[in-house]
Amino acid sequence: MSKKKENTENVENVVVETVVAEAAPVVMPKLGRPVSPGSVRQQILKERELRKQEGTFKLGRPMVEGSKRQLELAAKAEKIANGYVPKKGRPTVPGCKRQLALEAKALRATAATVAAAKVAAPTVEVTE
Repeated sequence: MSKKKENTENVENVVVETVVAEAAPVVMPKLGRPVSPGSVRQQILKERELRKQEGTFKLGRPMVEGSKRQLELAAKAEKIANGYVPKKGRPTVPGCKRQLALEAKALRATAATVAAAKVAAPTVEVTE
């Protein structure tokens, strides 16, 4: 394999000063397809902007009142309002091997933090 040699020649930085005498603004041509203002798409976009300004623009799928899902959500909201606390996750079996291991791990962690706190806290003896 051949190693590539770096060009180590010293190159002087040359500063070129240019004088710009009131240049006229450069007008760049508009890129992309031309927009026809009377097209259906442009009318839809105008209507969408108007609805956004009025605050009546809605995103997403419309909600159907009285659907099965809406009835379930209303029933759930009513239960929560009456004090029901929904359960989350899978129920645990208290005496299983996994739960015992987690409890032992939690005990070790609390014991380690207590031991670390005892080591870190200096003892001060007060004599009267």
